[in-house]
Amino acid sequence: MLIAVVFDISENIDDLVKSPASFGEIVTEYYVNFCFYFANLLSSFIIFLTIIWFTSQLAQRSEIIAILSGGVSFRRFIQPYFVGAGILVITSLVLSHYIVPHANRAKYDFEVTYLKGALTLGDKNLHREISPGTFAYFKEMNLEKNIGYHFSLERWKDGHLTWKLVSQSAIYHPDSNYWSIVKPQIREFLDNGKENFYVRERLDTTIALTPEVFAPRSEIVTAMTWDELMHLQKNNEAMARAEPLLLK
Repeated sequence: MLIAVVFDISENIDDLVKSPASFGEIVTEYYVNFCFYFANLLSSFIIFLTIIWFTSQLAQRSEIIAILSGGVSFRRFIQPYFVGAGILVITSLVLSHYIVPHANRAKYDFEVTYLKGALTLGDKNLHREISPGTFAYFKEMNLEKNIGYHFSLERWKDGHLTWKLVSQSAIYHPDSNYWSIVKPQIREFLDNGKENFYVRERLDTTIALTPEVFAPRSEIVTAMTWDELMHLQKNNEAMARAEPLLLK
């Protein structure tokens, strides 16, 4: 962990010196949580080396032979190993699922504020399948304003386009988790070869899509506890099964 801290300091020294964060904030909000993350990451390897070293010391001093010769069964000899392993597994699970995510969240917030900055996206022509047969498209996405430009939403069935929405822009509202589509043009393709065409001034809809999916950071997932991940998965599955809901 100390070696990892040294390498991280050498990599981010310029940003840390230029940042308005105090020395105490850098230590307590970043590197303490940084050590939590790497301690949990390297714990399995460290424990593995520790057990090898400890057991080899017993064998080198012929203590294992003495224990077995004294009438202690091999099962009784390895029992403390399994007890210790069980305690370490439970501790590791608690750390991984509840404690380390909170440390990662503080570390991630510090990185966004002082080191990496906010999410940015330079890619264009973004496609996502938000539910079976339903596809969303943005030509460009502004993650700071939560606005996507040249937006389209298509529904396909049996290889045929059945419904399509086209708009110049779509605005995401994170508080209410819905999109405001500006001046959408909607085409509904009927089975008889005809189509219906609608134009609206504004359309509010919920779809299983957020701007962050176009520029994800792995740190966001590592900063979520087990309960938060399960809740997020259930919401995504429910939204993926649902059709877009027209609110206004």
